[in-house]
Amino acid sequence: MNCLDAREMFAELLAEELQPAAAERLTAHVAACGACADELDLLRAAVAEIGQLPVHAAPPELADAVMGKLASGPGWFERLRESWGTAALAAAGAGAIAAGAFMPGASSPPPAGLPAAGQPVSPAAASAPEGERSAARSLAPTVPESAAVAAGPSSEPARAERRIGPGAGPRIEALQGSREGRPVEPAAGTADLERPLDGPKD
Repeated sequence: MNCLDAREMFAELLAEELQPAAAERLTAHVAACGACADELDLLRAAVAEIGQLPVHAAPPELADAVMGKLASGPGWFERLRESWGTAALAAAGAGAIAAGAFMPGASSPPPAGLPAAGQPVSPAAASAPEGERSAARSLAPTVPESAAVAAGPSSEPARAERRIGPGAGPRIEALQGSREGRPVEPAAGTADLERPLDGPKD
């Protein structure tokens, strides 16, 4: 027996309601444990002090006053019915919150491999290997398509510099030009763009 189990049985021991086998185990524990023995002594002293307090009888008019208050107020069924309405409202609110928390919505990211809402998927990107698709997604503009069309092609290199870092503009222009099929003059830092993707590295 540990101290926690022993302390839970102290009240039953003092009220003489403990089974004989349990009382024997508790007595053996208290004899071996000084902390439990001290606590049991304190509890015995408190019970003895309470037993010496005078007992006062309630005046007869107190019972009449309490019974009159109970009769004048709403009955137990009315009070219970009122509390059901509050409980039902609380349960409905909790259910709505839980449903909102577990429903997929605009705040949840799209599953892996799918573009975000509003981003077009080109046939070339769909047939590209996964590594190239993830690289293309990382370079994708973060503004809606309508805003990108209104801004014109010159905004893409500036946006790339903000997202990737300084010096990315010429590389993006080179990528953009090669994608559109127009000749592109090599810019500084774009030598690696001229080699074939599947070919050997220089």
